[in-house]
Amino acid sequence: MPLSGFFSGIKRFAGEKLSEAQRGYGQLDKNVFGGVLPGGAASPLSEVKGRFNQARLDAAGSALNTLPDRVNLFTRYMTGVGNSNLQLDESTLNDLRRSTEKTPVIQQEKKVTMLPGNVETTFKFEVPTYGPGFPESGPVNPYGIGTASAPKSVTNTLGRFNATVDARANTIRIQDKYDMVNESEDPDLVSGKFQPQKAWNEIESIWNPAAGLRNLSIKNKIFAPEEKQYNPKNVQKALSATGESPTYSPATRFARALMYVSTVKPKAYDVNITIPMEREIQ
Repeated sequence: MPLSGFFSGIKRFAGEKLSEAQRGYGQLDKNVFGGVLPGGAASPLSEVKGRFNQARLDAAGSALNTLPDRVNLFTRYMTGVGNSNLQLDESTLNDLRRSTEKTPVIQQEKKVTMLPGNVETTFKFEVPTYGPGFPESGPVNPYGIGTASAPKSVTNTLGRFNATVDARANTIRIQDKYDMVNESEDPDLVSGKFQPQKAWNEIESIWNPAAGLRNLSIKNKIFAPEEKQYNPKNVQKALSATGESPTYSPATRFARALMYVSTVKPKAYDVNITIPMEREIQ
């Protein structure tokens, strides 16, 4: 055998054994160490960093789950933790489920004779019936007419969201994009610009609701509330009046004030939760 053929055979044999060793190392890394060994199953350093960063986000998310839900969701928005390991309290999930329910209605007709000409006209209308509501698919607006009593566990967490009812699986899928960008908010709120005057307007609005309108594009002076100066009585009255409001509370005002002085742009994230359709969550 020529010497070159001998070395080629040795090289081929060594290559085969090296390939086997690499495959074994990759399997060991994948099955035992979760793909974190250098040059193992994960290989690219960017993938290892990605797994490490996700582990940090998951740990942060678990810690945030110990906070009240509206604080939990808002902090995730401001810090970039997003939906990592997101869990909501059982009472909040029950209230979200109830907010998807629609009261049954029946169709009724009433004939009325109209003047002049004694023309008989039939009016059709819906009448709510008694009994429990039923979850329905579609957009849910807890601020709308007839839903003013929606608890703050809904209005101060997700607010408006979309529900998808799966009767076969007996579940409701709740989806939302958590952010503070809508037709009722000031666009500067999420700009990441330092705006102390607007932050103060939010704090002042706790006792002087007119101050809150300074940050918005609403310039209608007819419906603008009266300006109120600071004094303990005004603060006490404001706190009492906002107790039942679905949207207005000192906590949300302080949160907005924080956003106006923060130079970090908040990061929107998706909420996607599936809950039982009929029973209370324990």
